[in-house]
Amino acid sequence: MKIKHLRWLFLGLLSVMLIGSIVLSLSNTDPISFGISAGWTNGRYSYSAGTSPLVMCFGFAINCFYLLLVTAEPPSLGGPFRGVARRFFAFWIDFVLGLCATTPFAAIFPVLMEWRRTQQFHWSFARETPAPGDSWIASISLFFAFAFMILFCAIPLIRRVPSPGACILGYQIIRDDGQAMTLRNALLRTFLGFIAAAACYLAPFLFRDRKAGKF
Repeated sequence: MKIKHLRWLFLGLLSVMLIGSIVLSLSNTDPISFGISAGWTNGRYSYSAGTSPLVMCFGFAINCFYLLLVTAEPPSLGGPFRGVARRFFAFWIDFVLGLCATTPFAAIFPVLMEWRRTQQFHWSFARETPAPGDSWIASISLFFAFAFMILFCAIPLIRRVPSPGACILGYQIIRDDGQAMTLRNALLRTFLGFIAAAACYLAPFLFRDRKAGKF
């Protein structure tokens, strides 16, 4: 399957997810929560985690489309484009897709451990009393989610294909010589991308090559 066809698969999946979230928010059903959270706030302890079959289905679909993308034949190269708006929106599309592709599965571990502790299974739970093992369970789950998010954005650079967000918006990031990036450079650029998107007010102070449309 070609890259241009995968664009419509990702776009269709995003549309279904958006419409589904709107329908759920307008209905009387409880909102679906997924992920894990742990910590102390104003002296109060909180620990919660959750997933659901529905969000895991969406996560599975995202991962399937992603595998098709990173194993596809690299597209032919075009010219550089100016501006960073598409790159900014592509980053947040990648962030949302990566989050939905990993956190529903990362939350399975704390849900199963809570089931083992209480002998009662729930797809999501929240409590304000600490239990043995909370810290290492949360640490393992969050480390898995963080590592997956980094690789989700870095692997397309190594494979010389666009990320899902870049695929939807019609561009890709490559080296100046057109070759695939090394793992080190791909990880470094991914970390820089997280910083630049989360702190975009720093962009005017970063090195820029306006003619090549690069930061």
